[in-house]
Amino acid sequence: MFRRARISCLFGLFAWISICAAQTPAPTPQSLAGLDDIVTKAMAQWKIPGLSVAVVRDGKVIYAKGLGYRDVEKKLPVTTDTLFAI
Repeated sequence: MFRRARISCLFGLFAWISICAAQTPAPTPQSLAGLDDIVTKAMAQWKIPGLSVAVVRDGKVIYAKGLGYRDVEKKLPVTTDTLFAI
């Protein structure tokens, strides 16, 4: 049940990011500068070990980054190519 809450939170976070990015006329990497901090704080609050973030505009990826660990014990980092079992 707690896992569902985490997944729901992640989808909500991604939806919020999409809405924020969609409202800007021409997002640039500078306009996404604070995104890492927002995601890192959400990860700490929800105790999420790692995730990938991508912002897409007009079918093109304008921002992609992996944050945290895909395997906490082995300290393997999340990358933009990490596959998640969801």
